[in-house]
Parts: sequence; structure tokens; C-alpha cells
Amino acid sequence: MDTLRIYFDTNLVQFGSYMLIDSDFDDYYIAKPTRSFLTKLGHKEKLQRDFKALRFILDKDDELPFIFTTSNLTKLELGRIREPSKRERSLEFCNLLLDYGNPHNWPSPTNVPVKPNKCMLERISSILRQSPHYNKNDTKHIYQSLYMKCNIFLTSDWKTILKYQRDLENLGVHAKSPYQLVIGIYGKALWERGVGLLLR
Repeated sequence: MDTLRIYFDTNLVQFGSYMLIDSDFDDYYIAKPTRSFLTKLGHKEKLQRDFKALRFILDKDDELPFIFTTSNLTKLELGRIREPSKRERSLEFCNLLLDYGNPHNWPSPTNVPVKPNKCMLERISSILRQSPHYNKNDTKHIYQSLYMKCNIFLTSDWKTILKYQRDLENLGVHAKSPYQLVIGIYGKALWERGVGLLLR
């Protein structure tokens, strides 16, 4: 499998911040999701499944050909979190992604085009605006991932981005949830027999 560069949407940076303990991808421990956190997700089965799949992805990063990244737009959004401990934890993980996933031979997340492709921005926006939950930053994140030459846009935004996966695919945007990424590699049967059970 070729190396895949994966852009983390803001919601997954927050998810990841609950799991990563330490400040180095080379030496870290992935914490098991706490019962209290999964309880907060409530009946949202897709989010619980994505959270567990994300933990598996992070735990296997040394075995799978993945490079994780995000952008400064994510950092700006996380900086608005009101709860200090949650904000600090999320920003720590965000900074780790920014350091880890942006070697010198890739476009930098801070080097946003001076003149973005307005046509592409409008095409992305026209798809996402169909959702009543549309947020203009969704368009910016997707455009940023394309600019940074990412292969996959990883998100748990089932109300907007993942709802229009097929339309975005026509623009070259490969939006996936963590669960979709895992079963795409290992298969649904293996998830149900092993990976899913492992993370319960």
C-alpha cells in the first residue's frame, strides 16, 4: 500500500486528544476511551464506532503507511474552546499533528495560497450548503486538504461532509470516517471479529 497522507478534521483532532498521552508519536500510549466520554456520545453509534476506529488507527500508525496532518485553521478553531483543560489538550494534539505531518517537501499548513481557487471553493461549498448544518469552515478545511495534497479527508461529520461523500468524490475529495478507513483496509468481518471487540 502506498503512503497515505491523512488530513484530520477538527472533530477528530478533539477525539484524538482524548487518546494521546505523551507528546511524541514515536513514544506514546493510546488510552482506552473512558466510559464517561463514550457516555457523552450517547446513542450516537456512528461516533462511538469512529472513536474506537480512530484509536486503532493511531495505535497502528507505525504499521500502516499513514502520515497524519491538519492545518492552522484547525488550530484557530480549537483555540476558541472555552473549557481550558479541553482546549489545551486539543491544541497539544493539534500541534503534534502539525509537526508530525508536514515535512519540508509538502505544502505547509501555514502557507495558504494567496489567491485560492475560487472556482473549486464554490464547487465544494455548493455541495455542502445543501446541509442545514453547513459551516463555511467545512469548505475551507476540504480546500486546505486538497492544497496540501492529502489523499484522505478524515472526519466524523456525518451531518454534512460524510453525507455528501459521493458528490465530493467527483471533485477528487476522498472523505472518510475512521471506521470507513479501517474496514476499507481490514474488511468489515475482521473489524467485527477482532478490531471492534478489541476496543470495547
